[in-house]
Amino acid sequence: MKKSILLFIFIFNLLLNTFSANSPATLLEQGNKQYQEGQFFEAIHSYKNILNDGFENFELYYNLGNSYFKINQIPEAIYYYEKALQLQPRDEDTRFNLSFVNSLINTDMKTAPEAFHIQIVDSVMRWFTPDGWAISGIILLILTLTLVILFLIQTSYRLKKLLFFLSFAGLLLTASSWYFGNRLYQSITDPNHAIIMVSSVGIKSSPDIKSADVYVAQAGTKVKILSKLGDWYEIRVPDGNKGWINVESVLLI
Repeated sequence: MKKSILLFIFIFNLLLNTFSANSPATLLEQGNKQYQEGQFFEAIHSYKNILNDGFENFELYYNLGNSYFKINQIPEAIYYYEKALQLQPRDEDTRFNLSFVNSLINTDMKTAPEAFHIQIVDSVMRWFTPDGWAISGIILLILTLTLVILFLIQTSYRLKKLLFFLSFAGLLLTASSWYFGNRLYQSITDPNHAIIMVSSVGIKSSPDIKSADVYVAQAGTKVKILSKLGDWYEIRVPDGNKGWINVESVLLI
């Protein structure tokens, strides 16, 4: 009986140690230590093991971006900085790092500006994370319902008029919060942008390997996905031109 108990304790401790050694927190700590010691390839391996287990967070993507930058793999660094910004859109360090690594790739391509209203919407959308927008929407909804109740029980015409306009404004703000949050969430879960991972890839005039190259795009270029046909994406590059690229040449953000 005593031997059975000891065997059970031994197996339990062995399983516990195995689990702990491969837990996301342990692997993240291990990767951070490897990064600090200049073991960038090993750090990338540790971080990617976390991703392979289905875990992701801002720090993980940010550290991967830094690690790839250290080994001069710029397209990968850009990709992971973009992934980090999806989770923390206003993080200044990530935005600075992304801007810097983007300056290291081909800068000859001019960027066509988005329509003004799209720029405004995207700028406001990045104020918070999806969770942040959801929380603000709930708070605004509670405040709006409170204003509506006060409006219904108020007898003064002047206050009733004020509460009506405040309730209407609260309703608009609540709807806006849900709209921006949903738009941001959709951009994360249903990606419509990608990073070109192949050096100097030819952008085709049609979804056919034999078609002519319209132009050549550099690795690390961020493109917008317009449609998909078989193994091809129709894309728009920063200067506004369109073309087709094989799905294996890009990574969806």
